Amino acid sequence: MTPQHDSPITTVIAPADHLARAPYFDHTAVGLILHHSIPGAGMYGGILSLEAHSQLAMHWHEVGEVQYILQGQGMALDVAGNQRPVATGTTVYSPPGRNGAHGFVNTEAEPLRILFFYPAPGGMAPTVHVVESRDDTA
Repeated sequence: MTPQHDSPITTVIAPADHLARAPYFDHTAVGLILHHSIPGAGMYGGILSLEAHSQLAMHWHEVGEVQYILQGQGMALDVAGNQRPVATGTTVYSPPGRNGAHGFVNTEAEPLRILFFYPAPGGMAPTVHVVESRDDTA
């Protein structure tokens, strides 16, 4: 007899099953790992690739975001105008709201690959608020 489950069970997602998402920003590509079609997803996330010598625009979300550098080197940007070096193995946490505005600069000739996750009921993508100027973060 096959057991019946009232809730989703562990899901294994192979790299070939990552869902390509239209990029929100120039010079990026995104493969989603967790999203609304994964049973029980309470998170949203994937792998963002930032092209060589490119910048990911400053933006923020209404929820916190964890970013983990899978490959490459660059700079993490924050709302205060700070630039901090990041490299393979670095973790960045951007808190919710305007004070958590963040961006990245790829300083290398190879893609900067960033694993990212947000809390997201139902696996729905959080809203992205692009920072047009420093006043957008005040």
